[in-house]
Amino acid sequence: MIQDVLRAMHVPLVMQKGYEADDLLGTLARRAESKNMDVSLVSGDRDLLQLASDRIMIRIPKTKRGGTEIENYHTQDVIDKYGLKPEQIIDMKGLMGDTSDNIPGVPGIGEKTAVKILTAFPTVEAAYEHLEEVEPKRARELLRANPELAKLSKQLATIKTDCEIDVTLEDAKLENLFTSEAFEWIKRLELKSLFSRFDSETVQSVVPDFEQFTQWTTKKEWNAAVDHVCNLAPEAVGVAFLGDPWIGAGVGPQTSEQKKGGGQMSLVFTEDSVELGMEQEDGEEYGFIGFSLSYYEEKIVIPVIFSFLKK
Repeated sequence: MIQDVLRAMHVPLVMQKGYEADDLLGTLARRAESKNMDVSLVSGDRDLLQLASDRIMIRIPKTKRGGTEIENYHTQDVIDKYGLKPEQIIDMKGLMGDTSDNIPGVPGIGEKTAVKILTAFPTVEAAYEHLEEVEPKRARELLRANPELAKLSKQLATIKTDCEIDVTLEDAKLENLFTSEAFEWIKRLELKSLFSRFDSETVQSVVPDFEQFTQWTTKKEWNAAVDHVCNLAPEAVGVAFLGDPWIGAGVGPQTSEQKKGGGQMSLVFTEDSVELGMEQEDGEEYGFIGFSLSYYEEKIVIPVIFSFLKK
């Protein structure tokens, strides 16, 4: 579904069999860096910190006090945070592991111990070359017992930056994100906070043209219209209803005193007739779960603002 929304927003998607997303990000980031371009990578995966440089900024969102904050990392920011260079993040993950990425690491070694080892020896390989000098003694024995795990974990933590992918920077250009196709998805998913991002022309291109629909406003009109439609015995029956998702979407006139347009409307089915039913009335009610309908009357399409009937 996320891919469908992104395609509707004309956001280029890059997928390649055999590569993980981090590998594709790393390759594209290095390509852009080689062309003296500034790069921002947004991800909650701290493995990407190994890619940080003076031109590549790693942006890590995190939830704090009920809101979202962004931590930005260039080379010096990684050093200030961990006391390690970006390329040493690979070695740190190799030693401490990462359960979220299925990287085992060396059992018993956590972040603090890993940083201490790598402060003294720049890489996992260097630590093993000077194994007898590794402190504390417990860490030395853990390394001695797990050389293959350390080697494998570093390999798993390394992001590829030379993937063979058929995509150019020109392919990645963004155009208008807030298209009519995107609005259809945003409306369907009820992401109301995004409605205001779309201009009125885009909104109007996908919402119903109310002048083309028959609208019933009084109960007398409703009852007469329902009887008329049911006598025609069409395959579908509908009535006018608009709910909360349209509020704030630029649809129809609005005033400062306008209340939300939600509520329950229904048809009450009896043995002899079908009438407009209100919430407090008894009877078998059918709720509304959609809108927009056309039915045939003497081979003429009659449009009606409607909601599907569902028991």
